[in-house]
Amino acid sequence: MQRFANDYGLLLPILPKYQTNEDLEQFVKSGKQAIKKLRNEQPDVERQKALLSQENELTRLKVSFDGKRNAEKQQDEQIQKFKDKHGTPSSVLAKKNQIENEHLPVAREGLYTINNKAGVIRETLKFLDSGQDTESHCPICSNKITPSKLRQQIEALQKEMQSQIKPFETEISRLETELSALSGVIKKFEHFQGDLEDKRQDIRDAKKAIAVALETEISEEADPLVLLEQAITEVSKDLAEIRQAIQQGNHRIDIIEEQLEDIKQITNILQRQQEVEKLFEIQDSPEYKQFESERDKLSSLCDSVVTIGEAIEDVLKTSAKEKIESTKNLISNIYRQLAVRTDYPDIKIDSDKYEVMAVGKGETEIALRILNKGDINCAALSIFLGLATSNNLTHNISFMVLDDPSQNLDPAHKERLAGVLNDVLKNKQLIIATSEDDFATHLNSKLTKPKKVYRLENWTEDDGPSIRVE
Repeated sequence: MQRFANDYGLLLPILPKYQTNEDLEQFVKSGKQAIKKLRNEQPDVERQKALLSQENELTRLKVSFDGKRNAEKQQDEQIQKFKDKHGTPSSVLAKKNQIENEHLPVAREGLYTINNKAGVIRETLKFLDSGQDTESHCPICSNKITPSKLRQQIEALQKEMQSQIKPFETEISRLETELSALSGVIKKFEHFQGDLEDKRQDIRDAKKAIAVALETEISEEADPLVLLEQAITEVSKDLAEIRQAIQQGNHRIDIIEEQLEDIKQITNILQRQQEVEKLFEIQDSPEYKQFESERDKLSSLCDSVVTIGEAIEDVLKTSAKEKIESTKNLISNIYRQLAVRTDYPDIKIDSDKYEVMAVGKGETEIALRILNKGDINCAALSIFLGLATSNNLTHNISFMVLDDPSQNLDPAHKERLAGVLNDVLKNKQLIIATSEDDFATHLNSKLTKPKKVYRLENWTEDDGPSIRVE
């Protein structure tokens, strides 16, 4: 890192000294920060940034100047098309002046002359309208005139005058329309010429900007685009050389960074080695030896527990199979009384899988796939009652507790369940809780032994229910 900094004229950050593994970790961390600083502060990197900025600016000026030149060309083409259609501005102006100063005054003068004659005729007709239709003398020449004949002559002359006025009016209208159109063309020429001058000014401004960027004077004959292209080529060449120099510098830095990574790996290995040594030290301690002794004892105890557990599991499996075998007829009996199904009238328990099977017509199917919810509850009640009341099972519990045993049973099931429970009362005392009035009615009518009924009523959050004994 010091040699690299010296070669590039850079100041190397101070790195910490190290004596222990912990110091070495800090050295690696500081070294990576120093590498990052050296990488970013290479002189060629700064030069590269400046050249990239210059290249971007020259490219922008090139695109801008090219666009402005194209705009001028398009404006020239538009003006030329307008000239092809309407003629040159001088010819249009000459034509306008000819109409305005020659043709239109002549037409207006002719119309004015005819209008004057028409006025005399109108006044003469008014004069004739004011007199008697008798012979009289002309007030001008004193000749004898007949008003009716004179009226006919003047009216004929009036019609002739009107026919002469129409061509003059038409010609004047045409000339005025053409004059207006020519004035519009001249204004359009002026507008086009103004736009062209604006675009030429844009080109002159762009040319000045290029001259400033290139730090040189650009003559009228020189093509700014060619000069820009030459400058961009030079900058690109310098950039290529700088990129190569930066790659070489970065390659040297990459090697230094890899060496720091090697130091980091060595540090990790030394740390692991110290940890291993500490573990070996622990193994030689009395506490660890005692721990190993206790661990061996515990392992032996675990083996014994596993052996006992396996033995217990075998005993339980054997006992379960015996219980299932000894109660299967009783369970089947109770189920047939409760379910009363014709298709699958019986159930049995698979002693290997402990699955309840529905039996009927020589077929055996898993009960959950065949039976409805009510019959599934009947099967569960049958297994519970069969196991609890079997004389072959050795336990001395003399009572049974059933909490809402009639849930999800239909009315026929409930009535049959009450009858089955009456048979259970021969050997067991029953405590039955139910929230269903119809099942309570069946119990009252089916259970033949003495019984007590406790009703829970008027429940409150603080005191719970009140109990009424019937």
